[in-house]
Amino acid sequence: MARLRLAGDKTTGEKRKYEGLLDCLNQIVRKEGISGIYKTFFLSLAGLMVYNMNYKALNAKLLTYLTNPDDLQRFGVAAASSAVAGLLSYPIDTVRARLALEAGDKDAKFEGAIDAARRIFKEEGFP
Repeated sequence: MARLRLAGDKTTGEKRKYEGLLDCLNQIVRKEGISGIYKTFFLSLAGLMVYNMNYKALNAKLLTYLTNPDDLQRFGVAAASSAVAGLLSYPIDTVRARLALEAGDKDAKFEGAIDAARRIFKEEGFP
C-alpha cells in the first residue's frame, strides 16, 4: 500500500504528500486507521491465488507432454507457465493498484474492487 502511494505521489509542480516510507505509513494510520494499511490486502491474496493456481496447473500439465524432460526443458516450461500465469493475474493487480493509489482520498473515483474493475475495463479496456 505505502509503496504504491509513494510511487504515485505527485512530483511535477506540487509538493509531495509524503516525505518517505515512514511518513507515508504514519499518515495512512492517522487518516484511515490501521486498517488503511491493509485496504487492498484481500485483492493481493486473490491475485496471488490466481497466479499460483495457474502457474502450478500449467507447469504440471505441460510437463506431462514431455517424456523425461531435462533441466533446460523444465526451465522453459516453468518460464512459460510463469508468463501465462502473470498475464492471467494482471487484471487483479491493476485493480488493486488503482484502489491503493486513491485510498484515503475524499474524492475517490471507485467505490470498491468490483466497481473499479467494471469502470477500468469499460473505460480503458481489458489490460
